[in-house]
Amino acid sequence: MPGNFKKIIGVMGLSWFLTSVPGNAQLLQDAAALNLVKEDIDYIYNLQFSNARKLYTEIIQSYPEHPIVFLLRGMMTYRENYPMLYTNPSHVSFEEDMHECIRLSENSINPDYEAEYLLADFKKINFDK
Repeated sequence: MPGNFKKIIGVMGLSWFLTSVPGNAQLLQDAAALNLVKEDIDYIYNLQFSNARKLYTEIIQSYPEHPIVFLLRGMMTYRENYPMLYTNPSHVSFEEDMHECIRLSENSINPDYEAEYLLADFKKINFDK
C-alpha cells in the first residue's frame, strides 16, 4: 500500500503539472478546455463534487477519448473515498480509470496529443525513488 500512496500522490502532482505546463498539443492550446480542467481540479480538491462533475461532463464532451478525462474521474473517485483502501469497492473504478489513462497514453497515434500523452503516461515515472 505505501507504493500505491506514492503513485496516487504522483498522479495528483502530475495533474497539477498537466494544467500548468504550456505546450503545443490540442488540449493545452484550447484555453477554454484548459480553464475547465483547472477549475475542475480546484473543485475536486475543495471536495465540491457536484460542481466537479458538471465541469467533467463538459470536458468529456469535448475530449471523450483523452487521457485527462480518466485522470480527472480517478481523482474524483480518490478524493470522494479518501483514504482509498483496498477494502473500499471504489478502488476498482479508481484503478480502472488510471489504467485506461495509461493505455490511452501508450497507444496514442495522434501526434497532436503527444505532449499530453507524455504527461499523462505516469506509468513510466518511477515513484519508488
